[in-house]
Order: sequence, then C-alpha cells, then structure tokens
Amino acid sequence: MKNLFRFTLLIIIALAISLTFITPAFAIANPDTLQVDAVYTYHNLKEYGDQLYLIEYYNHYATIPTETVSQAFVVNLYAINGTTILKSTIPYAYYRKGYDQGYASIYFTAVQAAVLTWGAAYTVKMLGTVPPFAIAPSSAAKTIDYWSTFTSPWDCHKELAARIIYSAYILNTSWNIATTQSLTSETTAGTKLSTYGEAYFGNVIVDLKLMASQAFYAYASTPDNYKVDYQGHNYNVYNTGTATFTKGSATVVGVATVWTNAMVGREIKPVSEDSWWVITGWTNGTTITIASAFPYATQTNALYIIGTTHAKSLTTGLFGTPFDFSSLASKLGMSLGWFNALLVMSVIAAGDFVLIKYGGSYKGVTFIDGIACTLAAASGMFPLVGAVAFATISVLLFLYTMFYNKATA
Repeated sequence: MKNLFRFTLLIIIALAISLTFITPAFAIANPDTLQVDAVYTYHNLKEYGDQLYLIEYYNHYATIPTETVSQAFVVNLYAINGTTILKSTIPYAYYRKGYDQGYASIYFTAVQAAVLTWGAAYTVKMLGTVPPFAIAPSSAAKTIDYWSTFTSPWDCHKELAARIIYSAYILNTSWNIATTQSLTSETTAGTKLSTYGEAYFGNVIVDLKLMASQAFYAYASTPDNYKVDYQGHNYNVYNTGTATFTKGSATVVGVATVWTNAMVGREIKPVSEDSWWVITGWTNGTTITIASAFPYATQTNALYIIGTTHAKSLTTGLFGTPFDFSSLASKLGMSLGWFNALLVMSVIAAGDFVLIKYGGSYKGVTFIDGIACTLAAASGMFPLVGAVAFATISVLLFLYTMFYNKATA
C-alpha cells in the first residue's frame, strides 16, 4: 500500500512539473494608457452602400513589450447593446511596434452593411487578447464621432482622402519622426501621402487607393467640373449616386440620384464602358430610359457619368439640326472627331471631283475646300489641332493648284 501511495505521489509531482512547462507565461504588462480617441465613419467608397470605420487609438507603454500591437490587441465594433461584436480588426504594427498613437479600420461591403443602421449608437473598444494576456485589458467604449453626410462616391473619396492626410499630420507630430521619414509629402498637386505614409495607411485600410485616391501623388481621377473623353462628352456632367444597367433592358435605375427631365437628349454610360447611350426618357429622379437595350453584363450600383457632346456632327454645331454620328462612330471603333474628319474629307473629295470633272479646271477648288474646312471648324467639329491641320492642308492644296495651273498654262 505504501508503495502504491508513493507511486501515485510521484505521478502527481511529475504531472505538476510537466504542466509548469506547458502553461503559457503571461509576461506582457498592461499598457499605461489604453483608449479609443475617435471613430470616423464613411460610406459609398468601393460600392454604393459600403461602410468604413476609421478608428484612432492611443495605446502607450513606457517600455515597449516584446509583442507587437498586432500580436497583443484587437479592435472590436459593437452593436447598440454594447456586447454583440459586429466585426473585429487587428491594428497594424508600424512605428514603435504599433503602440502609442495609431489607426485601425473596419470595412463592411454593401451586402454586409445591409444589416447595419447608418448613424446608430455603435461603440468601439480596443482590448488585449488572451494570450499573451492572462486577463485582457480593455479601453472604455467609444461611440462614433462622425458619420459622413456625403452621398456621391466622388465626394466620399475626397472626404476620406482629406481625413487620411490630416491623420498623417497628427502621426508626424505624435511620433516625432524625422522629416526624411514624414508620412506626408508636399507636391505640386498639394499635400499627399509619402512612400512612408502609403506604407502605413495602405496597411491600415485595405484598397485605400480605390477609396481615397486623392491622398496619393500618382492617381487616376475624373475632374470635378470638366469631364472629357475622345468622343467629346464634356458638358453638363452629372455623376451623383450610382446606377444599375441591366443587360437587355433600356431602363436605368439610380440610387441617390436626382435625374431630371432636362437630361433627356444627353448621354449616359458606366465609367467602366467606352460606349455612351442617349437618354430618351425620364420617369423620375431615379429612373430613366436609354435609346437601346444595355448589351453588356449587368452592372449593379455602378459609378456612371451623364454628359453632353460638344459637337455631335457637321450640322449640329452649325445649323442645330439633330443629326448625331456618335453611335455610328462608336460601332466603327472610331472617335467622333475622326469620324467627322473622314466625313468632311469625303465631302471635300466629292466636291473636288465634280468641280474638276465638269468645270474643266482646278481653279476655285482650293477656295471651296478652304470654305468647307472653315465651316467644319466653326461648327465645333474639330478641336484647335484639327482646325490647324485642315488649314495646313488647304494651304498645300492652294500651292499645288497654283503650280499645276502654271505648268499647264
């Protein structure tokens, strides 16, 4: 019996010793300060109806732990009840392993955000994880400080870009980093994120370049008040909200749009397509009809542009008649300017042939060609470069005519 007791005691001691080796050591101390300073919420960034929560935190240690902020902390967004976690994110470790002042973000797609209420009393907390903590520290709950009031994706992008640049300024000061490693850079286009700023905020917010391209020095954007493509659609631009183009349907449905009857006769297209469709009917602020059924795959809640051509055809600008060759030019794979140029050249060539064949002389041909080119330019068919090109051609024709008449005189 004694031997059995001793054997059992030895097993217990061995188990106790083994547990001391496999039990994790919770060496990390609680932060000196742990708080969420502000939460800013934006929407309509990648698609209409999505939501982005930008979270500013302060997590201070006098002595930086071995673990980074990404290894030891998480940021949670809570429902109105304050306990249900809607979504979580891990802060990005950059300067001082991610401690002190920093930012994190939580993103919801339009489908995910459908169950959320814009402007609701949601809260955000930053708290430690177990392990490495034995008991996780937590910040106080922080309500949302700002809900964006913009609806146009273009305005939402600009607003977020401005917030990112301002946040970069805050970090430059808070981190007291060297000027050579500044998160911002002064450029001819204004203050933008530097390569260091891109490295940080590009990890804090995934797809930041799509959501706030104006924060970057090199970015593609559509000017606010002047839109132009190679078909000359550059006046009366409207792009508020989004639009759904359904394959096989001539009805376009908008979200957050204020379309008016005055838009009938103008053109519309998704930004991802090259072709334009003439608006032929207006039902209300969110429903219009285009001239023909949309032939491509359905685009739901797509960014779009409504514009008006500066010159539809030879007769549009000069006489105000309704002839429009833009659709035909598009089918031929040509810009409207090139189509108009070929059209005018064809008319000039036909006129020259008639004058030469039935007039029996080249005299007067260049004069008439010059008038035709002048009328074409005056009608708004060609930009300045085109007008200069036609003027040059007219001069060459004139010189050729003079030489030919002298040679055959």
